Amino acid sequence: MNEIIHATVTKQNNFAAGTRLTGTWETFGLHIRLQVHTANNAPIAGLLTERMENVKVERVERADAVKVGDIFCMSWGYDQTNVNYFQVTRLTAKGACVREISQEFVTGTQGFMSSKVKPVPGKFLSSSQWCGSGNPETHRKIGYDGKGGASMSFGRYYWASRVSVDESTYCSWYA
Repeated sequence: MNEIIHATVTKQNNFAAGTRLTGTWETFGLHIRLQVHTANNAPIAGLLTERMENVKVERVERADAVKVGDIFCMSWGYDQTNVNYFQVTRLTAKGACVREISQEFVTGTQGFMSSKVKPVPGKFLSSSQWCGSGNPETHRKIGYDGKGGASMSFGRYYWASRVSVDESTYCSWYA
């Protein structure tokens, strides 16, 4: 299990008892391995491996955690720029379920066969090429960049990144 945590050292080890640590952790057997980070998220050299009874782990929700209602944008295409928006409908232990939502043109941004578009939250499409046949919803794992950004993969070359509701994206097409 790799997740951001806060931990308190309860017995003397590489760090003094009572030291607060922030980082990622993995459990294996009776031991815990912590990758400790400084305040600016730079890893401290080496991994701390301790018996689990020496470290009290407190899971914390990420400040940049994805929430129900968050919007993700995927922009793709070679000779035209296609844009798809997805809204998180529910969270799971390993990711999020999303549905594709509609988009609208941003007034005043129209050009020659191009415009900026923005998402329309809650206006779900009845079907989506990205969600599989006959299923309006799909499950995706979430990736975090450590800087507040989140993304999810829709295949080998297709990624959607979290955007704000008011954020617009360039879109182009051919007749």
